[in-house]
Amino acid sequence: MNALKLLLLIGMAVLVLGVLLIGGFRYWLKTNQSRFAELRERANREAGVVAARTDAEGCVIEALKRHASTHGLLAEAENKVFLSKCLELARRPSGFCEGMPVSGEIVKLATWTVQECAQRGYGGDQGCGRLLQVIPEACEKASRLREK
Repeated sequence: MNALKLLLLIGMAVLVLGVLLIGGFRYWLKTNQSRFAELRERANREAGVVAARTDAEGCVIEALKRHASTHGLLAEAENKVFLSKCLELARRPSGFCEGMPVSGEIVKLATWTVQECAQRGYGGDQGCGRLLQVIPEACEKASRLREK
Protein backbone atom coordinates (compact mmCIF):
# COMPACT_ATOMS: atom_id res chain seq x y z
CA MET A 1 0.00 0.00 0.00
CA ASN A 2 2.86 2.42 0.76
CA ALA A 3 4.29 1.98 -2.76
CA LEU A 4 0.90 2.83 -4.27
CA LYS A 5 0.64 5.99 -2.16
CA LEU A 6 4.18 6.98 -3.16
CA LEU A 7 3.41 6.48 -6.86
CA LEU A 8 0.20 8.48 -6.51
CA LEU A 9 2.08 11.31 -4.78
CA ILE A 10 4.79 11.34 -7.44
CA GLY A 11 2.15 11.33 -10.18
CA MET A 12 0.31 14.26 -8.63
CA ALA A 13 3.55 16.19 -8.17
CA VAL A 14 4.45 15.65 -11.84
CA LEU A 15 0.96 16.76 -12.88
CA VAL A 16 1.13 19.92 -10.77
CA LEU A 17 4.61 20.70 -12.06
CA GLY A 18 3.43 20.21 -15.64
CA VAL A 19 0.47 22.54 -15.15
CA LEU A 20 2.74 25.18 -13.60
CA LEU A 21 5.25 24.93 -16.44
CA ILE A 22 2.58 25.20 -19.12
CA GLY A 23 0.93 28.11 -17.34
CA GLY A 24 4.26 29.87 -16.90
CA PHE A 25 5.13 29.40 -20.55
CA ARG A 26 1.76 30.77 -21.67
CA TYR A 27 2.20 33.78 -19.38
CA TRP A 28 5.71 34.38 -20.78
CA LEU A 29 4.41 34.22 -24.36
CA LYS A 30 1.56 36.62 -23.59
CA THR A 31 3.78 39.17 -21.83
CA ASN A 32 6.38 39.08 -24.62
CA GLN A 33 3.94 39.19 -27.54
CA SER A 34 4.77 42.78 -28.49
CA ARG A 35 8.49 42.02 -28.29
CA PHE A 36 8.03 39.11 -30.71
CA ALA A 37 6.18 41.39 -33.12
CA GLU A 38 9.00 43.95 -32.94
CA LEU A 39 11.63 41.29 -33.60
CA ARG A 40 9.68 39.98 -36.59
CA GLU A 41 9.21 43.48 -38.03
CA ARG A 42 12.90 44.32 -37.58
CA ALA A 43 13.98 41.03 -39.18
CA ASN A 44 11.67 41.62 -42.16
CA ARG A 45 12.88 45.20 -42.59
CA GLU A 46 16.56 44.20 -42.42
CA ALA A 47 15.93 41.32 -44.81
CA GLY A 48 14.51 43.76 -47.34
CA VAL A 49 17.63 45.90 -47.15
CA VAL A 50 19.96 42.91 -47.56
CA ALA A 51 17.88 41.32 -50.34
CA ALA A 52 18.00 44.57 -52.32
CA ARG A 53 21.81 44.49 -52.47
CA THR A 54 22.56 40.77 -52.81
CA ASP A 55 21.18 37.45 -54.01
CA ALA A 56 19.87 34.40 -52.13
CA GLU A 57 23.38 33.11 -51.43
CA GLY A 58 24.23 36.49 -49.91
CA CYS A 59 21.17 36.16 -47.68
CA VAL A 60 22.44 32.80 -46.41
CA ILE A 61 25.92 34.22 -45.78
CA GLU A 62 24.46 37.17 -43.86
CA ALA A 63 22.17 34.92 -41.80
CA LEU A 64 25.13 32.70 -40.88
CA LYS A 65 27.16 35.76 -39.80
CA ARG A 66 24.25 36.81 -37.60
CA HIS A 67 23.97 33.27 -36.26
CA ALA A 68 27.65 33.27 -35.28
CA SER A 69 27.36 36.57 -33.42
CA THR A 70 24.12 35.98 -31.49
CA HIS A 71 22.84 33.38 -29.07
CA GLY A 72 19.53 32.38 -27.57
CA LEU A 73 16.12 31.23 -28.63
CA LEU A 74 14.77 34.66 -29.59
CA ALA A 75 17.87 35.55 -31.62
CA GLU A 76 17.61 32.23 -33.44
CA ALA A 77 13.93 32.81 -34.21
CA GLU A 78 14.60 36.35 -35.42
CA ASN A 79 17.39 35.10 -37.67
CA LYS A 80 15.12 32.44 -39.19
CA VAL A 81 12.52 35.13 -39.96
CA PHE A 82 15.30 37.27 -41.48
CA LEU A 83 16.56 34.46 -43.72
CA SER A 84 13.08 33.41 -44.79
CA LYS A 85 12.12 36.96 -45.82
CA CYS A 86 15.49 37.65 -47.42
CA LEU A 87 15.21 34.50 -49.55
CA GLU A 88 11.68 35.47 -50.51
CA LEU A 89 12.80 38.89 -51.75
CA ALA A 90 16.27 38.22 -53.16
CA ARG A 91 17.21 37.12 -56.65
CA ARG A 92 17.98 33.40 -56.83
CA PRO A 93 21.15 32.40 -58.67
CA SER A 94 20.80 29.59 -61.19
CA GLY A 95 20.87 26.22 -59.45
CA PHE A 96 20.39 27.65 -55.96
CA CYS A 97 17.47 25.34 -55.21
CA GLU A 98 18.78 22.26 -56.99
CA GLY A 99 19.05 19.13 -54.87
CA MET A 100 16.97 20.50 -52.02
CA PRO A 101 14.91 18.04 -49.96
CA VAL A 102 11.16 18.63 -50.03
CA SER A 103 8.57 18.64 -47.25
CA GLY A 104 8.20 15.32 -45.55
CA GLU A 105 11.71 14.13 -46.36
CA ILE A 106 12.87 14.48 -42.77
CA VAL A 107 15.97 12.28 -43.02
CA LYS A 108 17.05 13.93 -46.29
CA LEU A 109 16.50 17.37 -44.77
CA ALA A 110 18.56 16.50 -41.69
CA THR A 111 21.34 15.04 -43.85
CA TRP A 112 21.31 18.04 -46.17
CA THR A 113 21.49 20.58 -43.32
CA VAL A 114 24.34 18.71 -41.58
CA GLN A 115 26.32 18.57 -44.83
CA GLU A 116 25.55 22.17 -45.76
CA CYS A 117 26.56 23.46 -42.32
CA ALA A 118 29.81 21.47 -42.44
CA GLN A 119 30.63 22.84 -45.92
CA ARG A 120 30.07 26.36 -44.63
CA GLY A 121 32.29 25.90 -41.57
CA TYR A 122 29.57 25.22 -39.02
CA GLY A 123 29.96 21.46 -38.62
CA GLY A 124 28.34 20.18 -35.43
CA ASP A 125 26.40 23.41 -34.90
CA GLN A 126 22.77 22.43 -34.36
CA GLY A 127 21.64 26.05 -34.57
CA CYS A 128 23.08 26.23 -38.07
CA GLY A 129 21.03 23.18 -39.03
CA ARG A 130 17.85 24.71 -37.67
CA LEU A 131 18.59 27.97 -39.52
CA LEU A 132 19.37 26.37 -42.87
CA GLN A 133 16.11 24.40 -42.81
CA VAL A 134 14.62 27.67 -44.02
CA ILE A 135 16.36 27.29 -47.42
CA PRO A 136 14.52 24.20 -48.69
CA GLU A 137 11.26 25.63 -47.32
CA ALA A 138 11.81 28.86 -49.26
CA CYS A 139 12.73 26.96 -52.43
CA GLU A 140 9.64 24.78 -52.17
CA LYS A 141 7.43 27.82 -51.53
CA ALA A 142 8.86 29.61 -54.56
CA SER A 143 8.36 26.52 -56.69
CA ARG A 144 4.70 26.27 -55.64
CA LEU A 145 4.16 29.96 -56.46
CA ARG A 146 5.67 29.52 -59.95
CA GLU A 147 3.35 26.58 -60.62
CA LYS A 148 0.24 28.68 -59.96
